[in-house]
Amino acid sequence: MRIPLKKIGNSRGFTIPTAVLEQLGWSEQTVIDMEVTNDGLVFSKGIPDLNELISSVSQGLPDHELSFRQSRGPESSK
Repeated sequence: MRIPLKKIGNSRGFTIPTAVLEQLGWSEQTVIDMEVTNDGLVFSKGIPDLNELISSVSQGLPDHELSFRQSRGPESSK
């Protein structure tokens, strides 16, 4: 597949066709890693960093589920 580069401000970019995005399972929220190689560019779905993982887990959890206090009930390990 060949796609043209387009001018975007002082940079250049291109549009990824919807069919390709669907095949890859990527959406507008997908973070993409880009690597320059001897042969060109390699794009891959980004691996989330620790802060991204923590924020995705903590959304919607009650505050007491996020506490790192010492256990006080029967769930305490001895």
